[in-house]
Amino acid sequence: MKVFRISVSLVLLICALFMLTGSTASAASTWINRTASPGVADLSWHALTSSADGTKLAAVVDVGDVWTSSDSGQHWTNQTTETDASGLFWKSIASSQDGTKLAAVESVFYTGVGDVWTSTDSGQHWTNVSTTTTHLSGQNLLNVTSSATAQNWP
Repeated sequence: MKVFRISVSLVLLICALFMLTGSTASAASTWINRTASPGVADLSWHALTSSADGTKLAAVVDVGDVWTSSDSGQHWTNQTTETDASGLFWKSIASSQDGTKLAAVESVFYTGVGDVWTSTDSGQHWTNVSTTTTHLSGQNLLNVTSSATAQNWP
């Protein structure tokens, strides 16, 4: 029920923002498909996060990898291919204000197994922090969020 209340609140907030801008048509006219290029077009994107200025983006692909962009989504780099973090059931990702610190969660819903992964270098390297923090390991994790500085991340 908590997730439903949060979803309803989010929908109401988005509707309020569209009303403040005047119409949904004006807001939607600025969207550009940044995933039409080969290699990223057919991926099952699951979650996206952004630095405060929107230049650094990070996204997770369900049963896939973590991808990052440092140019507002014009170009994407697969950061986890051929690593222990590749091919996981990614559910959510969060970013610090400057985009250098990232946290992502992966979870296999039907088994209840999941872990928290963090990066302190804009996604270039990932550490499974659940392996050193036993209360996090094996949880059915669906979402993650961050403060602006992410100062207390492992």
